[in-house]
Amino acid sequence: MRAAYVPRMMRTRGTALARFAAAPAALVTVLATAGCSSDSSDSGPAVSVQQVRAHEESLAEGAPCPFKFDEVKALRASGVTGRVGPGTPPAVGDAGPARPATPAQPSSSSAPARPAIPGTPEVWLITCSYRANATDVSVAVLASPAAESAVSMLAPLIVKGGEISTAQLEAFLPGAMTAEPGAVSLTPGPGAAAVVRVPVKGEGGVALLVTTETGSDHSPDPALSGEALRKVAAAFAEGVRF
Repeated sequence: MRAAYVPRMMRTRGTALARFAAAPAALVTVLATAGCSSDSSDSGPAVSVQQVRAHEESLAEGAPCPFKFDEVKALRASGVTGRVGPGTPPAVGDAGPARPATPAQPSSSSAPARPAIPGTPEVWLITCSYRANATDVSVAVLASPAAESAVSMLAPLIVKGGEISTAQLEAFLPGAMTAEPGAVSLTPGPGAAAVVRVPVKGEGGVALLVTTETGSDHSPDPALSGEALRKVAAAFAEGVRF
């Protein structure tokens, strides 16, 4: 982690992404194999995995968000009034190393059988933070050389930000992973987290996640959930470019 400040969703560099490897084996298999093809688009904003990686690796402590987000426009789209500005810090980078597949292990006298766990690719994450009155807004952009992993590697952050269960995540991810690029997928319940697959240049995948926190318990802001959050996420997704 480059900054002294550690976002609530990322306690140490790579921790949030590494939680994917600790998920139940059956769920990891679902996430890793529910693939979708790489997408490219000649219209609208587009970004490459290589660009996200380069900006994540060069992101300096205290640097502004590198994306061309218009946070005021994005939050005003949902009806937010009052002050809107960058959070502290405005941007943080994180990266997760590639992890090899783990073969199945037969049962033995000292340990039960363990199923095979698919490997995961290296990923790069940039989280930009904003403050809208008393609400913290996090906009996380993750890039992966494997298109099918861009959304699934956000799983720990989706569970936390959306306040959903593992079972709800398992039901949510296949649709979010195969949604049309630019379409917003809201988590079950009040829709406290929004995911967007971003059109990419070249191979790989890029995904955006928008979540909020407010109050002393850091719970999602109900005023920025559901359809309001859908509008915010759609507007931020248009700014995923450099």
